[in-house]
Amino acid sequence: MPERWFPPDKRPREHLDDNLEVVQSFSFGPRNCIGQRLALIILKMTFCSLLVRFEFELCEESRRWDKQRGFLTWERPPLRIRVRERES
Repeated sequence: MPERWFPPDKRPREHLDDNLEVVQSFSFGPRNCIGQRLALIILKMTFCSLLVRFEFELCEESRRWDKQRGFLTWERPPLRIRVRERES
């Protein structure tokens, strides 16, 4: 039911108490999604084709991005990059 993913003010009444944090995209255990490996391969291929086609450059305000504060969770600042199409 896609309605459960609507913002709370537009969500149907029967889905207001749904705990969306427990959703496992591919499920888990021995009976997980049969297409999980294929989906991950497609994501990797997409990422590699982006790396081949475009140049990525770290913007100045993100130079210290690897210096993140972490306790129980990380405080991650935005990672700003400049993307240019490769010439050849």
